[in-house]
Amino acid sequence: MINLQNNKKEKGFSMGEVLISVFILGVTMVTILQLFVTSLKNFAETRDSIIASMLAQEGIELVKNIRDNNWVNGNLTFNNIEKTDNYACAIDIDNISCGSVNRVDCRFPATAETNCSLYFNNNKYTYAHNTGTKTKFKREVEIKSNPRIITSKVSWAPGKVPGTSNCNITNKCVFSRTILTKWGE
Repeated sequence: MINLQNNKKEKGFSMGEVLISVFILGVTMVTILQLFVTSLKNFAETRDSIIASMLAQEGIELVKNIRDNNWVNGNLTFNNIEKTDNYACAIDIDNISCGSVNRVDCRFPATAETNCSLYFNNNKYTYAHNTGTKTKFKREVEIKSNPRIITSKVSWAPGKVPGTSNCNITNKCVFSRTILTKWGE
């Protein structure tokens, strides 16, 4: 009689094959995890830059609103924001006036680091400089006279809002700029 059991080959994976498979699976999983973490980080940075861009545009619109309201009310179009020097201020929907005394900390030249932090108000879904939950965003509205150039800068980096020449996505800063004319004068 012939012994058939001796002619059968053992089936299964060797220890080397198992180790190679586990190594390849581990490298693949680590790569996928790194891609996931990177995409989450990029998503957060993109979200912040979009919010900052909208806040910068809102700063411009608020100055336009001051000008338009002054004109409708029969005042000088740049009443409350008429200054001889270039200056920056905090301006928001709750306090539509750049000349407000309580905004001295945001005027140039500032003796200390400017602090124009924005707060989010959950009740109104608005950003302002004085009420709500403090956010990472800071906004300065620069007003230059002759010609009247309005620059709204928003930063979400620690420290003060950088100058316009250093305001870029790399420095976590965006700005919007326009030239406004006097109406009815």
